[in-house]
Amino acid sequence: MIDFTTDCSRLGVYGAWHLVFYLSKYRNTPGTYSNYIIKFKEKEVDVIKAWTKWALIEIPKLNIHFDYIIRALGSAELRHQPDSKGLDIIGGWLAKKMSSVYCPEVLMKTRVTKPMHTLKTRPEREAEMHMAYVVADKKFDLNNKNILIIDDVTTAKITTAEMLRALRVEWPRARFYIFCLGKTEYEDYLNDVVPINIFNKLLNV
Repeated sequence: MIDFTTDCSRLGVYGAWHLVFYLSKYRNTPGTYSNYIIKFKEKEVDVIKAWTKWALIEIPKLNIHFDYIIRALGSAELRHQPDSKGLDIIGGWLAKKMSSVYCPEVLMKTRVTKPMHTLKTRPEREAEMHMAYVVADKKFDLNNKNILIIDDVTTAKITTAEMLRALRVEWPRARFYIFCLGKTEYEDYLNDVVPINIFNKLLNV
């Protein structure tokens, strides 16, 4: 698992990790991690299972007890819809394995937002996500707890920053951690450090 905590230092998170790099030029190239992320987004069952298995192997290695797990909402989502995304499967299984509470209903969005990859500049992305998230469910007290926020891909971390803003309004003393399947980069060689046979083995089990 790849640590990118320093990239998130301005967000004040306690730790941030991803499994691979998302290289958009390979999104349509079969057998690449980038293509497997696209298939995850498209809800291919075998691919979702493989990513879930990998997350279940790697996250517990951190030796952090996460009290609650929350996921990012999709661009078209306003509220969590049960079992609507592959992230729900990952979040649910992580919660079971680590005795955490999976509570994606904590957050909601105030409006439908454009997918971040369709916006070219950081100011455009920041404007699109400005005040887009609010706390929808306050039945849990997240203060002084470890909260894991999961997403499929992070690029400029603008969505993550907006989720954190909304959560900290309600629970300023919570400790937030970030986990993503992929982090967007543009150097072709980056996934060389993560052999593809790791994923293929999980895919074929």
